[in-house]
Amino acid sequence: MMRKKKHTGWWIVGIVVVILVAAGLSVGANGGFTRNDEITVGTIGPDVQVWQHIANSKQAKDEGLKIKVKSFTDPVALNRATASGEIDVNAFQSWSYLQAYNKENKKAQLAAIGTTYLEPMGLYSDKYKSVKDIPDGATVAIANNPANTARGLLLLQSAGLIKLKPGFGATSGTNEIAANPKNLQFKEIDDTTGPRVLKSTDLVLIGNTIALTGHLNVLKDSIYHEQVDQSTKNNINVLATAKKNRDNKEYKKLVKLYHNKQIQQWIAKKYQEKFAEIAIDEYQDSNLVQEYILTSISNEKNIFMVGDVKQSIYRFRQARPELFLDKYEKYTKERNEKGQKIQLFKNFRS
Repeated sequence: MMRKKKHTGWWIVGIVVVILVAAGLSVGANGGFTRNDEITVGTIGPDVQVWQHIANSKQAKDEGLKIKVKSFTDPVALNRATASGEIDVNAFQSWSYLQAYNKENKKAQLAAIGTTYLEPMGLYSDKYKSVKDIPDGATVAIANNPANTARGLLLLQSAGLIKLKPGFGATSGTNEIAANPKNLQFKEIDDTTGPRVLKSTDLVLIGNTIALTGHLNVLKDSIYHEQVDQSTKNNINVLATAKKNRDNKEYKKLVKLYHNKQIQQWIAKKYQEKFAEIAIDEYQDSNLVQEYILTSISNEKNIFMVGDVKQSIYRFRQARPELFLDKYEKYTKERNEKGQKIQLFKNFRS
């Protein structure tokens, strides 16, 4: 758990996308024409602040880019504006959401030109504190667009609440549920209204961009959320443009600009300022992606790791137990520049 210092931090996974992309998501193509006038980037919610910083950055000037940022509240309207040319590039949607949009809009196709970050979807409830508390017959509010419907159902399966049929795809729906032991009832909603229906619905599946607009922290406020690993690579957010512009070299500079070291450091610093303390349990089961996140969002003095050296033989979720063992060997009982080791000889678990 993380104790908030200010408002919700939302840059947590922007720094791990390059690692995940290497697993098999490729976008765009080389070549194309260049363009020297202003590029209009459309985005939603907290990403507006990031792109405003990028637009005003020295790095953008060095690339010769003039960027105008336009804020939207409706993702469908943003995609349509991008397809029509009103918006040059948009930055808000996942790879699977883009695929679903293109499937339903054959005459207004978009293309991904690069990746940005991954924002975990969460299962939220004002009534229940954990998945095990969910009663039979509970109502789940789920997005009424195919990509986020499928994503939400996969999350419920991961939580052990339902089982999906073999061949379940990126745009499959509730008719592809094979088993529903708790007899969950599904209520379709406009996914942008997720935070507003929390008080009137048992459970709500909310993507992180929308959650943040409702001041919800997926790591702190959800009762279950997606893991950042290979299984969620289709949910990586992308930069998208009209299909006819997919080879535009100026647009592709935005991808390079987003992943610029100084830009990422600014994003990481902003995130570091959001939390006074960061704690991680079962640290011996951490993997390299999780370690990269932790080192990027902490200031190295505000992180508390709990683990059991005797359990470091297991390898859950591509765990790298040597991360834990290395610190266990280097840290001493007295605090030093590397850290402090506190050995617990009693079982404090309830």
